[in-house]
Amino acid sequence: DKYGRKPGFFWTLIVASIFGLISSLANSLIFLAICRVGVGFGVGGNTPMAFTLFSEFIPTHDRGFHMILVDIFGSFGMLLCCTFAFLTLSDWTLLNWQAFCVLSSLPGFFILYLRNKIPESPRYYALMGQKKNARNTLFQIALVNGTSLPQGRLVVYDQPVYTPLSKLFNSTK
Repeated sequence: DKYGRKPGFFWTLIVASIFGLISSLANSLIFLAICRVGVGFGVGGNTPMAFTLFSEFIPTHDRGFHMILVDIFGSFGMLLCCTFAFLTLSDWTLLNWQAFCVLSSLPGFFILYLRNKIPESPRYYALMGQKKNARNTLFQIALVNGTSLPQGRLVVYDQPVYTPLSKLFNSTK
């Protein structure tokens, strides 16, 4: 919480993407293994950052459902990776494992581009005492969604507010 979600998301994605790209230049098994461990650290760090950042933009009454959608989206990413492997590593193709490493690192760079369009979470701003930034971000979200912010003041809880387990999959208000 000290630096926000955005820098953590950015750096973990950079680590995964750069190490993935550098993997294609490996000239030894040791160097390839080191690069793939770097990819693992990046992906391992990015996954909780992405879930945390995304969950802070979703109202609590819809959060469980949307987090399942994020998880399903990750499965589509794995399917895309398998497709890249099929297209580059099959016997009938002229490509090789280096092409697979390059191709599989490209979605990370695309996500970096998209990530710049997403603001820091309003919750982070509120917890850091930056209520004006939190309100501006909430205003932008409301504008994109074609709605307006409810009247009232922004309230920041020092302690997390827990939703009962029974409401986890209930998307009604």
